[in-house]
Amino acid sequence: MLRALEKHMRVDVVAIPFCGGQDLRQVALENRRGILKSLVDGTESDVIRFSDEFDAPGHDITLSACKLGLEGVVGEPDRMTFDLDPGEGLSWATIQEATKLVRVLLEELELRSFLKTSGGKGLHVVVPIRKQLGWDTVKDFSQAIVQHLASTLPQLFVAKSGPRNRVGKIFVYYLRNGFRATTACAWTRAAYRTKRRVGAMPMEIWPDPSAPARSAGSSGRRRAR
Repeated sequence: MLRALEKHMRVDVVAIPFCGGQDLRQVALENRRGILKSLVDGTESDVIRFSDEFDAPGHDITLSACKLGLEGVVGEPDRMTFDLDPGEGLSWATIQEATKLVRVLLEELELRSFLKTSGGKGLHVVVPIRKQLGWDTVKDFSQAIVQHLASTLPQLFVAKSGPRNRVGKIFVYYLRNGFRATTACAWTRAAYRTKRRVGAMPMEIWPDPSAPARSAGSSGRRRAR
């Protein structure tokens, strides 16, 4: 059958979720691609070709996968991110305190987290999770946490977007956890340009209240090694 189709089509493959009755979805992508490449190299047909990369933006690839009903290829979320975006007039000490309050709330829920810069002026509190829950479940749960923060400490946190709503407060953005949403991962730079464009990177420690005051976008903070 493959030989009959060779004159009419080509199939480029990039990853393999199952092989020989085994579920490979939890296997590292690099290893899965190695398995797939060995299978493709062992065929005698030119219909199926192993693809090293897509020559297209990641967002376009995701949309194409969704149109084809291949959302499962993208996978389930492996982290939950709380994007703390400080408004005008906030000191670094206040931002430090806010991140620690978010951390305490998460610990009460038995969720461990780490801190990273966002690539802009804010900070990300990131909770690693097992890839067992759907995107909507993770997004709804993070929304409930953000709404709780805003209702419990309205003098510090706000859940409603808009510059006017966050003056002297911190807007906590939960939509980073939605399917197709993007964010700058560690050791990269955000795609958008800001006056002070810094890389997104994990922080070695949580903010120290005794540390000298500086902006959230400063590159002089201690970085993860």
